[in-house]
Amino acid sequence: FSIKTVEDLKKINNYRNIIYLLFDYKPEKNELPGGNSKTFDWNLLKNMKTELPWFISGGINETNITNITKLINPNGIDLSSGVEESEGIKNNKKINNLFKKFYGN
Repeated sequence: FSIKTVEDLKKINNYRNIIYLLFDYKPEKNELPGGNSKTFDWNLLKNMKTELPWFISGGINETNITNITKLINPNGIDLSSGVEESEGIKNNKKINNLFKKFYGN
């Protein structure tokens, strides 16, 4: 689900027979549908009520990962452009640093 406002979040109630939720940044009209390295307002998820497992995506990197652990408690995170050294090339050091911060090591 592309999220920008609480109204976007309410759309999850329109779906049945799904096994998990993935929340991502909602691109603007002139942006790519993904891979923008941008986050959405994670505060929108703080009071969300769902029994489904849920994940977040969108601009997650080693700098902002601690905000996730402070604000919300997703079942998982989806990493992509936030841990790249160049377009499409993942950086192992960035990934390892992110997980060290996420798990508090």
